[in-house]
Amino acid sequence: MLKTLITIWFKQKRRSFKWLTLFMTLYFYTIFIGSFVFGLIESGITYGELREINWIAIVPVILVSIMGFDIISKLLFKRGKATMDAFLKTRPVDKSSWGKFIVVENLFENWNIFWAVPMSIAAFILMPLHQALVAAILIILFSLANGIAVTAFYTAKGWEYKMAVVTGWIFWTVVSSLHSFNFFNLPWAVHVGLFILMCLFSIWITVYYICKLKVYVEPKQEEKHSTKVGTRSLYAMEYRAFFRSKRLRFFVFFILFMIFNAYLQTSNGIDEIGPFMHYYGVPFAILFASAIYLQFTFAIEGNFFDGLWSRPVPVREILVRKFNFGGLLTLLSGLLVLPVCWMNDIELLFVLSTIVLGIGFANPILLLFALTTKRIDLFTTGFMNYQGSDFSLNSFAVTLTVLGGPMLILAFCPMNITILLYFILGGLGLAAHRLIINKISELYINNRYKHFERYRS
Repeated sequence: MLKTLITIWFKQKRRSFKWLTLFMTLYFYTIFIGSFVFGLIESGITYGELREINWIAIVPVILVSIMGFDIISKLLFKRGKATMDAFLKTRPVDKSSWGKFIVVENLFENWNIFWAVPMSIAAFILMPLHQALVAAILIILFSLANGIAVTAFYTAKGWEYKMAVVTGWIFWTVVSSLHSFNFFNLPWAVHVGLFILMCLFSIWITVYYICKLKVYVEPKQEEKHSTKVGTRSLYAMEYRAFFRSKRLRFFVFFILFMIFNAYLQTSNGIDEIGPFMHYYGVPFAILFASAIYLQFTFAIEGNFFDGLWSRPVPVREILVRKFNFGGLLTLLSGLLVLPVCWMNDIELLFVLSTIVLGIGFANPILLLFALTTKRIDLFTTGFMNYQGSDFSLNSFAVTLTVLGGPMLILAFCPMNITILLYFILGGLGLAAHRLIINKISELYINNRYKHFERYRS
């Protein structure tokens, strides 16, 4: 039965195969490898010096350090469920075959191999053959364990079953983190071998849990769900599109990268790279999330604005909701960046002033995108896709004002003056944000038919 399941799955994959996806994947791998090699050449590190590093002892630590990013990326982009199609339920598929099929399917799933394969290839370049083989097995099994955990999370119906997966993943994170540092100074073969056994056990128990789940459609639950839709807050519309659309989920990577870059830049000494290079990552990380979100102001609603216009929902109310949600994103980004104050000796007032600047100064200006944005297709991929993008002079002016203005202040003013100007600009924006929103809504309503035609183009 396992052979039949794999044959059906392979035929489905072959029918949905796209050469463009393969080409772009190879393109990204080429850029990544080329950048890595170029960086090594620029740093002056030779291949012989890299070979002298004890990589087999470092690999477990590297895997644990990227575990959080790996899980988050798979939660955002890997939405597969281990549920049988209707025609498979009529076949005698035993649980053992179905569990093995889940492992095989996840083993070749894009989001489980996109970083594991290059890392495994690098292992064969940097390590002796016997060590590289063991390291490659560990890397692939570690990624597979995280991928199957995400599959179990989306397969489980109801939080009482999802929480079992979350609890298991927390336990797995703690145990693997403690083991990776090799506190008992075990030989590399024993240390990595035990890690491989832990990954295999994690995969087995997760698959066993998936096979025990009773996943089927209950009409009563679906009816109950449909009655609750109308009672939900309209704020759910602001984040739901980013979770459901591949194109919008793609931007989450950029936001996470900016936050990571803030920690990376501030870890460098201020005497080594200068004050501007030491601090610039913090404003970018805090302002970037709301800038990404608010640049799509009315770009998502452009898909259904004719219907929205027929409802008693004022444009001003939508803009206020977007301003509030953008402020929440700025605040959350600031909280994620806040630990740099203690880790890398960044002034607390600088982070707080940047949050105020983002909420009061940047976000009201970013709402001007409502007057220029075009409708975007939510159901296409976001990679190399410029449909609906606006390259007008007004859009560039808004972006430069929001992101370039704070950078200019940071570059040419002392830190105490920078903090003061950030607080002043943010405070003035907070005081005047209602007037700005009223003016934008008035301009939009006066030219509403022009905007509606732009959504259709």
